Amino acid sequence: MTKFFVRKKSRSIRKSQDPPNGDKLRSKESTPESSGRLSIDTQPGQEKQVCEDGNSKVSTKPEKNIVLAPYNYIAGLPSKNVREIFIQGIHIWIQVPQPTLESIKSIINILHQSSLMFDDLEDESQLRRGRPATHMLYGPAQTINSAVYALVNTFSEVQRLDSSETTEIFIETGGLFRLCVRLMQAKSISSGPHLELTHFVSLLGRFFQIRDDYQNLMSEEYSHQKGFCEDFDEGKISLPLIYYMQSSGLESDQVKGLLFSRRSLGDGLPLGMKEFILKAMKTNGAIGKTKALLQTMHNDLLTELHRLEASFGLKNPILEGILMKLQV
Repeated sequence: MTKFFVRKKSRSIRKSQDPPNGDKLRSKESTPESSGRLSIDTQPGQEKQVCEDGNSKVSTKPEKNIVLAPYNYIAGLPSKNVREIFIQGIHIWIQVPQPTLESIKSIINILHQSSLMFDDLEDESQLRRGRPATHMLYGPAQTINSAVYALVNTFSEVQRLDSSETTEIFIETGGLFRLCVRLMQAKSISSGPHLELTHFVSLLGRFFQIRDDYQNLMSEEYSHQKGFCEDFDEGKISLPLIYYMQSSGLESDQVKGLLFSRRSLGDGLPLGMKEFILKAMKTNGAIGKTKALLQTMHNDLLTELHRLEASFGLKNPILEGILMKLQV
């Protein structure tokens, strides 16, 4: 994620515990119910690391799975599971054996959850999906160890696909949407036409990112889950901010000064400053310009989806449902 600045100090976060010596870590074979959660062998009666009490507060209980506790915490948070639903939608067109489908879901989910752990740590985010971010509970060291361990486990899932081609695809492919499509194409058992989905997947990935930039500033749900205009705290150069900074004038210079001077101290922006910047971006037209772009991209996605439906000869209500839910 691109930053304005180099932080001089960090928010205080709890130090992580040192894992007990001698724990043997192994990846749990993925099942439809596991949804990317990982485990190691435990003794009967051993308590889970993360639980919730009657007040929906997150608490921890000691156990031997100290390395996996941060990962399993974030994997257990409420999620829309868009990527898993997306894979199910692609499966309408590109059929793969069920065990392969579950392995691909597991690979994508582990990569996604691990990236969120790193992202929150880098951005010093306090919230994720309306709950404390992983490093706020477990500290940076344990969070990094857990995320790296989970990433290493994806190689075990890739090996289950039993193909040198899928291993090469896994190593070379960056975007998660593109990765799952390429893995499914490599293991396809479909007898229908093999069509190129690159344009659709690339457009979807860009739409996702710009939509996230927009929703971070405009969505009440995002404010609840991540904090009000959290991108201002992170120093993220989002598309709406790029649009705004392209303009000139006294107010634009004032906003730039607020962002640079406050962030150099390593503190989040006060609520009043965030409200001032957001109002300036609305008045300037940067927010409206971002929304208009998203609406154009959404229409382009629907057009490309319908073209693919005609080419495959199969309607895809799952992918169309995803696109309709993502409309702004």
